[in-house]
Amino acid sequence: MILFFKCLILIKMPPITTLDIDEAVAALRTGNCTGLNANDAGWGDVELFEIIKCMAAGFANNLVSLELAGNNFSREGTLVLLAIIGPNNVARATNNMQQLKVVNPQ
Repeated sequence: MILFFKCLILIKMPPITTLDIDEAVAALRTGNCTGLNANDAGWGDVELFEIIKCMAAGFANNLVSLELAGNNFSREGTLVLLAIIGPNNVARATNNMQQLKVVNPQ
């Protein structure tokens, strides 16, 4: 008797750095994106909500790093992102930032 097994191997993508929202969304929609760096991309709430929609649809399950510093998000947009990420992940990120001892260079 020969048994055949179906096996699905997911290859996780390396983190990507982009200023292009379409590239970011395409990477997230693979479901394999582990990191997205869009620092200083010049994005606003429209682009942020594209990222949020991907996350809410479950495409960001493998995402461990999301870097969006230097963009132009409203307080409300940021709060929606934090709600989608969840309080445990927000607390973990905040704790990690404190451990890095970030110093203001000014």
